[in-house]
This record gives sequence, structure tokens and C-alpha cells, in this order.
Amino acid sequence: MKDIKKFAIVIIVLGLPMLVTHWLLIKKKEKKKIEKSIAIDKEKVWLEQYQSTAKMDSLF
Repeated sequence: MKDIKKFAIVIIVLGLPMLVTHWLLIKKKEKKKIEKSIAIDKEKVWLEQYQSTAKMDSLF
């Protein structure tokens, strides 16, 4: 019985930090994806504005 308790404690002590680290890495990746998506959206808006002004400039 003591061996099972010791094994359970070892699993908890080693497993918990691994789970927390994994969770933090996932959150970090999600944050990067969101930031990248925002940057891409801003670039799309700029490109659309540039293309619309370029068409008007070519008319003159």
C-alpha cells in the first residue's frame, strides 16, 4: 500500500508541472495565432485601401 502511495505522489509531483507547462505552451501558441490574425487583417485592410486609391489614380 505504501508503494502505491509513493508511486501516486511521484506521478502527481512529476505530472502536474508537465501538464501546467503544456497548458502554458498551448496558450502561448493561441496568443501568437490571434496576434498574427490581427496583423493579417490589418494588412488586408491596407491592401484594399491601396488598391481602391490606385484605381482612382490611374483614371487621372
